[in-house]
Amino acid sequence: MVDFIRIPPDSTGKRLQTKQWTVDGTDVHQQRVQIGCGDNADHVMKVDEHGAAYIRYTEGQPIFNAFSENKVAQEYLAGVYEFSSSDYSYLFTAEEATGGTVLYQPSVYSYLLSTTGFSGSSSKLTTNRYHYYQPGFSMVYRMTVSLGASNQDGNIRRWGAFDDNNGVFWQVDSTGICVVKRSDMTGVVNDVKFYQDDWNMDKLDGTGGSLLTLDFEKAWIYWIDFAYPRGVTRFGIYGPEGVRIICYEWLCPGTDVYANMGRPSLPIRVENFDTTNPGSPSTLRFMGASVLQQSRETNYTFWRYGGLSSGEKTVTTNTPLLSLQARLLNDEGKRNTVNTYPETLSVFVDTGAVKIDIINHMESSNLLTGESFSTATTALELSNSATDIDSTSSDYWVFKSLYVGAGVTNIDLTSFYELNDEGILLGGDGSSRSILTLVATKLNGTTVKVHVTMSVRELW
Repeated sequence: MVDFIRIPPDSTGKRLQTKQWTVDGTDVHQQRVQIGCGDNADHVMKVDEHGAAYIRYTEGQPIFNAFSENKVAQEYLAGVYEFSSSDYSYLFTAEEATGGTVLYQPSVYSYLLSTTGFSGSSSKLTTNRYHYYQPGFSMVYRMTVSLGASNQDGNIRRWGAFDDNNGVFWQVDSTGICVVKRSDMTGVVNDVKFYQDDWNMDKLDGTGGSLLTLDFEKAWIYWIDFAYPRGVTRFGIYGPEGVRIICYEWLCPGTDVYANMGRPSLPIRVENFDTTNPGSPSTLRFMGASVLQQSRETNYTFWRYGGLSSGEKTVTTNTPLLSLQARLLNDEGKRNTVNTYPETLSVFVDTGAVKIDIINHMESSNLLTGESFSTATTALELSNSATDIDSTSSDYWVFKSLYVGAGVTNIDLTSFYELNDEGILLGGDGSSRSILTLVATKLNGTTVKVHVTMSVRELW
């Protein structure tokens, strides 16, 4: 039964809820007070079953560890892309079709992706790296983007962490702006969309807690974070004061037997394409991005391989010893998304001394003569049969030069390749690829023989 008193004390007075107590044999009433919002009486503070005030942040409850200490996770950069001094084109694969263009504009430090307004016109920019996901930690993607003309029929623009099969991203189409989860878990690629009117946190239409109205033609920092295989996915922007605003929160209750997407390691991608004939050009401006892990195990490696060998080679000038390139498909017949990093190079020189250059070059440049690649690891193909390499080509890029004398020398290569660097991997289009080739030149001696062996580590 609810206790109350009336003011004024008659049958029509307003009721004030109270709690009755007995003090010294006398019944007394204590008024119940709720702390509420001055603008909306439905927004009041809640008290839990223990009588404690239920206090939380907009993004949810703080997390405590086993010792009741507030748990704070430091973010670590897993990838950074900014264009203040360069287009960093070697980190991306650009794809253009039917008049669409991907243009770096140094005067405004950004990429502009454009279409012509006719069906089939498209522009796409994808990082070559798939940013490896560490189980048990959330992943955060931040991107700064602005769009040209407002949404129009027949044009779609997207930005986020995704490829052709899996991912999470923002999208603007003829209906408006939406957030999308893409998954191929059922064997068919499926995009699930939630448009602005259906966002369950802040709709960014001026009615939400931030009171912001999103004008996507202006530049905003968009962010997405997610946990895998079954975790919360959030989409949002950073407000004018740097506050993280959640637009949509994608919960993953225990209602499914599968993961929320097929692969959690994803590239950054921006794309702009015309599906029909919008009639006017469309643009998307990409100003930079970063990928952060909520924590990092520095020794995290999915797999290691050794014994990638050149065999014995007689060295003269610019003699190719060993070449490595990413496989197109993994053992399951799916796109190879592994990032492979050289770890150790072991060199045997019988007499004299040699210079060993680490060369990066594109497969499409065809610099090697006599090469024959075969599967060496889950992610790599190896060739040690090349007899020559075109060192005069503009694509012949010397990454590092090593000087090695007679005998056995072991060289640590890990300092050359940071975990958020390129390594050996496919291009963002899934077909272009670079080749790492070790090239030796004798420094003295009449006949010099060399044998090299490399070990690598893989991040999936």
